[in-house]
Amino acid sequence: MKEEYTGKKSTVGVHFFYVALILVLVIILLATRSWTDIPGFVRYLSVAATITSLVLALLAIIYAFISNSSVYQAIGHIEKASTDLNVEIGFLKSTTQSLQDNTAMIVDSVSKVPGRLDDISSKLNNLTTDTETKMPQTSSVVKDVPSFIKHSSPNGQLLQYLCYLAKEQNKKISFTAMADQAQARYFLGYFVAMSAAGLIEGKREKGDYRIISVPEEFKTAKEVCLSNSKDEEKMLRIKALKKFEAELLFQVE
Repeated sequence: MKEEYTGKKSTVGVHFFYVALILVLVIILLATRSWTDIPGFVRYLSVAATITSLVLALLAIIYAFISNSSVYQAIGHIEKASTDLNVEIGFLKSTTQSLQDNTAMIVDSVSKVPGRLDDISSKLNNLTTDTETKMPQTSSVVKDVPSFIKHSSPNGQLLQYLCYLAKEQNKKISFTAMADQAQARYFLGYFVAMSAAGLIEGKREKGDYRIISVPEEFKTAKEVCLSNSKDEEKMLRIKALKKFEAELLFQVE
């Protein structure tokens, strides 16, 4: 049913087209036959054709003027856009060149970093070798050793006692062996300070320190530390002393 309806609709359209065309032709023929009997029809038709031509020519001129104006405006916009685009391209080229120069500088600087690090490491090693291979013995600037022990920090007192043990037991002190590196740096700084003050003398051997001389009073540093502590603190300091002794002191080979 749907196919039959579609076929009828397309046939009606064709019939309507040629029927309308025939009617238009018939109307044109009847109008021509009727108007040709009017006197001067040809002259009227010529005048009408001329006027129509003039009107169409005027419209064409106006349209051409408007079209040209639109074209000029479009060309102006295109030229402006082209100028802006050239400026942006120039800026982009400048930025790209600057980026390439900076990248080259960064690559060059990065390539020099390993050499500079090696140079710094070498200088530090040389400085360490020159200044810490042997700690020279100097006259002690601390005249009252017991007072120095008394006013030292608890960890400082423990380090003083460990230095005494190291000398008595012929052991070396290794700060790098400690698990707590912050505590190790504190001990090392305190150790260097006591050496600079002339309280102790130590010799560096492969990163460790062998005690050459130490005040006899340092053997009391443990008792001084514990006597100034409450019961809970005393237990903690005894535990810390055992831990530090296990981590710091090693038998001299």
